[in-house]
Amino acid sequence: MFSPPPKPRFSELILKALADYEARAREAAIALTTAEAVRLRKACLEDWRVLCAYRWPFPAAADEAGAKREIRRIIAWQRTHDLYLICEKESGLPIGFAGLERIKPHVHRVSCLVIAPAHRLRGYGGQAMRLLENISAAQDGRELFYAAADANHAGCALAAFCGFALHHTEDIRNPGDKPPCAIRIYCKKLQPPVSRSMLPPV
Repeated sequence: MFSPPPKPRFSELILKALADYEARAREAAIALTTAEAVRLRKACLEDWRVLCAYRWPFPAAADEAGAKREIRRIIAWQRTHDLYLICEKESGLPIGFAGLERIKPHVHRVSCLVIAPAHRLRGYGGQAMRLLENISAAQDGRELFYAAADANHAGCALAAFCGFALHHTEDIRNPGDKPPCAIRIYCKKLQPPVSRSMLPPV
């Protein structure tokens, strides 16, 4: 007489589902990390050469002494703040800065996202933004804010490209008799990170 195979126990089903989920999560994490042509890392003292070469975005880094002063200031700041260098994965060359700031529990804002002029129009800004989103989500962030001046068409386009929605606008007073500057504040709801390993090393 034919006997049907025993049904798997509930615990076995749960373990199999967890194993399948972890495998898919690893595949997704690999896809995320390899899809980006940039990575984030903390600055080190040797990076003064990059500041001196670019003379950007710190005018005071026009010579070796000024660049070393600026990089020391950056290193001190990043000890207590989420500030990173944006680097090309292939060459390792630093090409910009990216940073996050915690506004309140579960809410962050992009405090810094700049790409060196020679490396713009290559999609690096959007890739760096995605990495910041993952860092925020890994720190239990649920909302991410990003600000761009109304006249900064590239910044506003970046917000739209990355899925941010306009939250509100603000008028910032400029010194002297200059007219106020309109600032667009964007917001994006974040999903939980695929993997906390996406956090850049400190």
